[in-house]
Amino acid sequence: MIDEIDKSINKSLKHARKNYYYSSVLIVTSILASFLTAIAVADGTELFSKFQMALFAAIPGTAITLSSRMKFEEKCKWYYKKFHDISALKRDIEYNNFPKEEASKKLSLILSQSEKLYPGFGSND
Repeated sequence: MIDEIDKSINKSLKHARKNYYYSSVLIVTSILASFLTAIAVADGTELFSKFQMALFAAIPGTAITLSSRMKFEEKCKWYYKKFHDISALKRDIEYNNFPKEEASKKLSLILSQSEKLYPGFGSND
């Protein structure tokens, strides 16, 4: 059972970090594109074509929409909560002599409850 718990801990941590990275990249990309567009327009030297300017101007809205629809930040929090819940169970088993039968039931409960709270795609419900 410890192997199963370790795999779940590692998987949850990996996915939490991945979703945090995606969320961060979209935020930074949005800010940089907005800044670049503002500077390019203010410069007035026509460094970029109208098409390129339109692309830069579209990036922030696209990034924010993608981030809100894919729910990277919410998924990051969900995976970190799952990581912490299962890590606490592992510590109970290792240091508090938590009975394996009870640990198995608790792991099943953690997994079933967390699945109900998983932030899916789409609307912000």
